[in-house]
Amino acid sequence: MRITDRSGSNIVSAQVGDPLMIRFEIVEATSPYEIFVRELVAVDGQDQSEILLIDSNGCPTDVAIMGPMNKMDGQSKAIQGPFDAFKFPTSETVQFRALVTPCLPTCEPVSCDIRGYDGGLRELNSFGRRKRRSVPSKSNDILNEEEILVAKAIQIRDKFEFNEKDKNRNDKNQINRFNHDSEMIREDLMLTGTCMNRMGFIFAGFCFLFAQLILLVTWTCFRRSHRSSSALPSATPSCSPSSLSKTMLGSSSFKSSSDYGTPTWNYLDRKISRTAYHPSTNLMDQSTHSPSSDMFLASKRV
Repeated sequence: MRITDRSGSNIVSAQVGDPLMIRFEIVEATSPYEIFVRELVAVDGQDQSEILLIDSNGCPTDVAIMGPMNKMDGQSKAIQGPFDAFKFPTSETVQFRALVTPCLPTCEPVSCDIRGYDGGLRELNSFGRRKRRSVPSKSNDILNEEEILVAKAIQIRDKFEFNEKDKNRNDKNQINRFNHDSEMIREDLMLTGTCMNRMGFIFAGFCFLFAQLILLVTWTCFRRSHRSSSALPSATPSCSPSSLSKTMLGSSSFKSSSDYGTPTWNYLDRKISRTAYHPSTNLMDQSTHSPSSDMFLASKRV
């Protein structure tokens, strides 16, 4: 007995709902016998509870779980039955047991009334037992003794559970993917940091040049305004006593009246009068002070 997938490959584990096949075959190719199967049961690997799949007549009890037994294509010494993987709630181990009996020369199928998915009955042939023969009771006992009990176990997991090996592989792939993503992020951060440093240096240089330009413009404007203010003449003439004395002393180089005559004194008198008349100084008053008379008195004293 073997448990395979639908392509014929042997399997030792499956998930609930996987399409599988259970096969019974004679290994010796030169054997003249054929086989039939009955009382196929599925046994829980933990508490030994069982489900009858093929009854004592060789007919399937529930086609939703196990289909009828049929000969394999081109092989008269092997029969198989399709089923979908199932498991018991208490264990992942499912053991199949069956009674296999050889028959000579051939095994005739049995007609079974099978209730379909729609609830209706239909007739199917199953190679679950050999053709009835009229044989003595003693001969039947001998044939019954020829029945062989075969068994095969398989591990069946739930759909949402993963194989430990697959889980480890997935974990390893996730770790590798995480490391790869981390390397990519690290490289991106390094490139971003380099670009930010360059931009920072460029921005700092631009700010420095801009500040220098502002200082240069400010200094230029200040120099121009200073030169303009220094080039303008004084708005009010200086009439301080010191300047007046300098003016008088500078004018003392004039010659006597005998040489130049009276107009010299009149010219000096007019000059001093214009200087003393400025209203902002009020140093002299033309009505009360006469520079010519003062100088005349001074010359007489001398």
